[in-house]
Amino acid sequence: MAGGQMLSSQSYSNDSLLVTQDLVVDSGQVLSFDRMVVMFEENKGIHVKPGGKIIADNSVFRSACYNTQWKGIKVEGNSLASNCLTITNSYFKQADTVLKLSKVKDFSVVNNTFIGRNQGIAMQLKEEQDFLVSRNTVYGFSSGIQSENSPGAVNNSRIEKNIFASVGTGIKIAKGNHQKLDINCNRFQYTDYAIKSDSTVLKNQGSQNEGAGNKFISNSSFPYHKLKHANGNNLTYYFNAADSVGQDMNVNLSVAQNQSSCFGDSVQAKSASTGIEKVLSEINILLEVIPNPSSGEALVKFRLGTEQKGFIYLHDLQGREIDRHKIDTENGELRVDYTQLSAGLYMITLVTESGLNLNKKLVLTK
Repeated sequence: MAGGQMLSSQSYSNDSLLVTQDLVVDSGQVLSFDRMVVMFEENKGIHVKPGGKIIADNSVFRSACYNTQWKGIKVEGNSLASNCLTITNSYFKQADTVLKLSKVKDFSVVNNTFIGRNQGIAMQLKEEQDFLVSRNTVYGFSSGIQSENSPGAVNNSRIEKNIFASVGTGIKIAKGNHQKLDINCNRFQYTDYAIKSDSTVLKNQGSQNEGAGNKFISNSSFPYHKLKHANGNNLTYYFNAADSVGQDMNVNLSVAQNQSSCFGDSVQAKSASTGIEKVLSEINILLEVIPNPSSGEALVKFRLGTEQKGFIYLHDLQGREIDRHKIDTENGELRVDYTQLSAGLYMITLVTESGLNLNKKLVLTK
């Protein structure tokens, strides 16, 4: 068990940890997790004060009970401290605001999975600078990323190659200076807006040479739901000729000279990442496809850990659901026949009843 004010830097690895009080990281201290399952009692969380630092890799963060919520990770920075947050290859669920960052600069959030309950914010940023948010899957939040009052990057900031699924708004920006923020190669599946900016200076997205490469999947009825830029500067969104943005952006639109291939690359990289798969394997969750590549007939092996119900989905790279199977046993095998589908890359996803999910790339050959 852990909790309360840390007396010195702490490093946890290859174990499980129950947090019974808010875990407080003071200035000069480092809190690190490697291959951990970290469970929090209700309304408990982690608070990193200015000058402190948190590092997490290959770890799971969740509530100790499936029907309660934990508070998430709050990080306060200052003008002197940098690199005080590095989160990679980790899994977060059961927190309505997972990451709450204030005045944090030079931070990175890469290759993680955030599972919500259709409310709250996965990453809440305030007065942030010089950051990288890349290759994350954000599922089931009112907002994926929310940024406010950014003073502007000294070098550059990037939100790239992420998947925002079942969100109200993917990225919401207000009252900030984002002249050095690139938003590219993301996939947005949303009900309200993909990108919504208000009273913000936002740089041109993409360039004449290459499009921004974002993909949009939505039936939203809101005007300009792909990119709504209100009360801000004059900007241009460069898109690939193969993409259709229609009248769903209220900015200047221009076709880039070259097609961006970054979205396809991001999906492959995301599904090929082994970090979160190793952690989920440790808590007894498994998804395996045999053979892979396949001509269409395959055996899907699954294990739900301690749970009894879930679903197995098949999606194409545009996020369209092609097939689903309900499962009501802790482990088993499922024979599938996709010989009628075109050759190419698909995603098979195992989703448990509590929201844990695991993706596998399926290559169909003809």
